[in-house]
Amino acid sequence: MDAIAPTLLRLWARLMAALPFGATRLVGNTIGSLSYLFRTRAARNTDANLRYCFPAMRDSQRLRLAKQSLKHTGRLLAEAGIVFYWSEDRLNELVLGVDGFEPLQRALDEHRGILVLAPHFGNWELFALHFGRYRFMALYDPPKIAGIDRLVRESRQRTGATLLPIDAQGVRGVLGALKRGHPVSILPDQVPTPSAGVYAPFFGRPALTMTFVHRLIRSTDPLVVLGSCTRADAGFRIAFTPVSQAVYSQDVNESVTAMNEAIEKLVRRDPGQYQWEYKRFKRPPPGGVDPYKL
Repeated sequence: MDAIAPTLLRLWARLMAALPFGATRLVGNTIGSLSYLFRTRAARNTDANLRYCFPAMRDSQRLRLAKQSLKHTGRLLAEAGIVFYWSEDRLNELVLGVDGFEPLQRALDEHRGILVLAPHFGNWELFALHFGRYRFMALYDPPKIAGIDRLVRESRQRTGATLLPIDAQGVRGVLGALKRGHPVSILPDQVPTPSAGVYAPFFGRPALTMTFVHRLIRSTDPLVVLGSCTRADAGFRIAFTPVSQAVYSQDVNESVTAMNEAIEKLVRRDPGQYQWEYKRFKRPPPGGVDPYKL
C-alpha cells in the first residue's frame, strides 16, 4: 500500500484539479456527510471534541456543528487539487480579499521577524501558498511515506516557502530566519510531547500546548499575528489578526494561555471551519479526563 499511496494521492489531486471550484465543494460536502453517516474516526473525534468543549450546547446544535465541520474537512480533501496543481494566478482568483496585512508590511520594511500562527482552521494549506510569496519558513512533520513527503513539499514550497522537518536543524532554521528578519509560520494547535509543552485552557479545558512559540518570541522579539484562510461563498478570505500583548509575556504560562485564547477567539467566529476531528486533548494532565475514551 505504501508504494501506491503517492500515486493514488496524485490521481485524486489531478481529478480534483480538473473540476470547477464549485464542484470541489459539492465533493467535499459529500465526503463530510458520508464520514458522519458511517461514523468514521473523524466523526467520532469530532463528536467527542464538541461534547467536551461545548457541554452546554444542545444536542441538535452539536449535531449540526459536527456535520458542518466534517463537510469543511471534506472540502479540504477535495481542495487538494487546487492546492497541489492550480497555478498561482488561478489561486489568486480564489482569494477574495486580504485583511490586516498592514502591520506585516511595516515589519517587512523594518526587517523585523514575523511569526504567523496558523491553526487548523479553514484551508491552512491555501493560506501557506498565498503567504509563500513572502518566502516564509515553516516546520512540518514529514509523512512516513517518501513519495507523499515529496508531493507535500513540492506543493507547499511551490510559491516560495521553505519547509524544514521538525528536528534540531529545523528549529535552528526557523530561529535563524526570525533573527534575520524573515517570516516564519507555525501551526500553534498541534499537540506537543509533554516535555515541550504546558497545560493551558482551550475552550475551558486543559490542553497540552507547545512552548516553542514562547521560546521563539523571547529569543527574537518578532511581530506575532494569527493567520487564517476562511471559506466564503465564492472563494476564500485571508486574514492576519493581531494577538494580545500577553502573548509576548516573559511568563510561559501567561504567553501560551494568551495564544490559546487568540485561537479560540478565531474559532468562535466560525466554529464549523475548525478541524474538530483532530485529537487536541489526547494528552490530558495526570488524573485528567481523556474525552476520546468517554
